[in-house]
Amino acid sequence: MGYQIHTSGSGPTSTWGTARANYFDVGGIPDTWVDGAEQQSGALPDDDANYNNLRALMNARLAVATEVTLELGGVEVSGQQFEFTAELSVDQAGTEKTLRVHLVEARANYPSSTDGRYNNGVLQGINMGEYTINPGEMIEIDQTMTLITDTGGANADDIRVFMLVHDPEPIGPAEVHQAAMIQWPFPELNPDCNENGIPDDEDILSGYSQDCNLNGVPDECDIADGPSEDCNENGIPDECDIDTGFSLDCNYNGVPDDCDIDAGTVEDCNANDIPDDCDVLDTHNFNSGPLIPFGGLGNEQSYTIVQPAEAEGDVTLSFAAYTDLDKTTEYVDVDLNGWNLGSIWVNDGHDCPAIPDTAEIIVTAENWNIALSVGGGDAVINMNPSTGVWANQCPEDSYVIVDVLYFTTSDNDANGNGIPDECECPHDLTGDSTVNIDDIFAVLGLWGPCADPCPPYCEGDITQDCHVNIDDIFAILGAWGDCE
Repeated sequence: MGYQIHTSGSGPTSTWGTARANYFDVGGIPDTWVDGAEQQSGALPDDDANYNNLRALMNARLAVATEVTLELGGVEVSGQQFEFTAELSVDQAGTEKTLRVHLVEARANYPSSTDGRYNNGVLQGINMGEYTINPGEMIEIDQTMTLITDTGGANADDIRVFMLVHDPEPIGPAEVHQAAMIQWPFPELNPDCNENGIPDDEDILSGYSQDCNLNGVPDECDIADGPSEDCNENGIPDECDIDTGFSLDCNYNGVPDDCDIDAGTVEDCNANDIPDDCDVLDTHNFNSGPLIPFGGLGNEQSYTIVQPAEAEGDVTLSFAAYTDLDKTTEYVDVDLNGWNLGSIWVNDGHDCPAIPDTAEIIVTAENWNIALSVGGGDAVINMNPSTGVWANQCPEDSYVIVDVLYFTTSDNDANGNGIPDECECPHDLTGDSTVNIDDIFAVLGLWGPCADPCPPYCEGDITQDCHVNIDDIFAILGAWGDCE
């Protein structure tokens, strides 16, 4: 996590940014400070050298333990004015500390540039003063700030608010002991969605409330406030019923199958609690799980599916990522067995988002099957981030997930009409619930080979040999009479 200060020699300035540059005695551009303790003055010969050196400085600082904990949240006061509240504490086993606190508004991709050099450019900052904290003590501090970036405008997703806590040295260097960043929309500090007087995280930690989807919000609030549905009214969000296997979702529409059937949105002709459209299809679903870490320069990822079935229709590749994707030069190239499928998260990714970035690529059945033949029957999906994507940019492990989904026709729908064969009278081609001379005339009208590809079998091919012929007439004669 980091921000950029612009001075008169490098772009748009801010009063706070200029004060910080003076504090650290910045004499030239660029000048990088890591945790207020490690410095790189100037630029190295190439991007790789800069990356490797800055990464080494950052890893050195990450290895230094801290006794300070910081939690940050923000709530709207009015319009663009927000109150930011932080809980600042020192570990019980730590030492008394006097700390200087700053609150900073920054914007991703500011000022915008075609080469994506700018990230989290500072717009304004406030020196909140100094606080002395004893071991085991926690204090709450508040600061009101009127944001410069419009929270209802086009750049709202790029709003970042930082709080940093460092030694109160009269001039830099000054070691940063802790920092926090929140993105718009800002999380509230210690929310209490069920209004029981206990913060949500404590409700979840104690087991009073469940949080099956791990979004930090009690399930009862997810259901009551609308982000989650609970169609079977069991007090558990539908997505969790599905994820745990309590409810099935064979058609992947996000609704438990039993609710689909009860609501009449799908048919279940044989009363087996499986929607008919699933009874007549074989589902092919593969999920990589989190592939860690994920970034450029050696942290690319791939996922191999061993000998999957050939596709009959489109194949959907769904991606989710938690990494460094908020610049115009940060994106991911995807290929299947070396066949380029395109780029994702071009101009619409985020930097370590609370909800992972998602993207989707549709592969035609023809292209999927060709790729399988090239790969010896296996499917290797390669996800290659651009070099600007830093795998260690986020506070948690960066990752990418790919999910592959497609369907093929099962042997439970010989005529391909979407109705399980057991619910039909397959010899009754005219649909009058009787096998009679009209069905023989229907066969004669459909006489000849089925069109390629076969299967799926064509209408009139009762014997499923890819031909409508005398064998189908004999089959009708053998089933003569009313359907059961």
